[in-house]
Amino acid sequence: MKKFVCVALIALAYLGFASTRMLLAQQGPTIQIHDVAEFNAYQNAIGQSDPTAKAAALENFLQFYPQSVAKSSVLDMLIDTYNNLRDADKELSAASRLLQEEPNNLKAILYSVFIKKGQCGKSGDAQTCDDAAALARKGLFAPQPADVSDADWKKQTGGSYPIFHSAIAFDDAISKKDYQAAIAEYTAELMLYTDTQTQSGPGLQDTINLAKAYSQPGAQDLVKAVWFYARAWDFVPAGYKPIIEKSLEYYYMKYHGDLNGLDNIKSQAALTTFPPGTQKIEASATQTEQNRDLIPNTPGPANVAPPSGVRFGFQVRPVIQDDMAPLALVSTKGLVVVSIENGSLADIMGMLAGDVILQVNGADVGDMQHFSQLIHSGAVTTFNVWRKGKTLLLTVPQSM
Repeated sequence: MKKFVCVALIALAYLGFASTRMLLAQQGPTIQIHDVAEFNAYQNAIGQSDPTAKAAALENFLQFYPQSVAKSSVLDMLIDTYNNLRDADKELSAASRLLQEEPNNLKAILYSVFIKKGQCGKSGDAQTCDDAAALARKGLFAPQPADVSDADWKKQTGGSYPIFHSAIAFDDAISKKDYQAAIAEYTAELMLYTDTQTQSGPGLQDTINLAKAYSQPGAQDLVKAVWFYARAWDFVPAGYKPIIEKSLEYYYMKYHGDLNGLDNIKSQAALTTFPPGTQKIEASATQTEQNRDLIPNTPGPANVAPPSGVRFGFQVRPVIQDDMAPLALVSTKGLVVVSIENGSLADIMGMLAGDVILQVNGADVGDMQHFSQLIHSGAVTTFNVWRKGKTLLLTVPQSM
């Protein structure tokens, strides 16, 4: 808490480092405001009870007294005031101005990182993502202020560091597509949380993000991907369980070949955030067997043939949550086309790998078994597919 005195008057301004995100208490030295008019303006600004009026009064104070010894304190209060008003842009502006005064101010860094990460998530803008990560790295190495006790610093960093690691990981995964680096940062973040803290909030969200990172090419470790998807499945709200379960079952079947043993992993993952060193999943014999087991009721590339004898020549799999962004999907309905055989009927129709089959002969596609039933129910004439944000109608040539 910084203290401001004017001549013989003493005013104590409580500047708690608080928001919906965390609580950090700061101690500071006594600062003297010698000018009575400036002191009265300061008192008037901090005494406003209405957040909108308070923000205006604080901004007005900074305009009239740009070199005030209370400048940092006023900017600190502006951050909290704009946070209460849910005005992220002005909150970020106040935090940026405070960083110009105090480059290592942990609160200003934290709020800036939090807001910029949110902007990155909405826009996908690489520069915004990079800015959030750069500030987060700065926050991880910010020195402990001389006037902050060890206990308070531990509390501040304990609340800030997980957010910093999360922002760096998000930039690695979203902007740089460096999933190995993202894994390292998400792991560092989750290690700072207790097992209970990863059951909800940011800890649970980044458990899901860590599972996704482990499923990516170049960083793929399906045993760990399955574990963290299982951990997330254990604690996500009921409405989200089917979404997580689809990814969990897909990667477990891809690695193991069937769903035997998955319930045991779900039970184990409910107990601890990280898998024990002895955690193993028995791999299926070959990738060919994995693919065959993955789509047991759906004809593969060499045998997609209804009773008429027409062979389409494509392979499909269920849509999973990880497909949503890359394929510009609005839901997880349908089946993703995995591969197309060159010269096949599907190839002639113009079907492409990455298409999502939504309907067959105008009937909505359900699961893999339902798709197989539609294919074998009679003469197939049309496929409705989703491609790059548009629905296309592909017609089977009648001469085929």
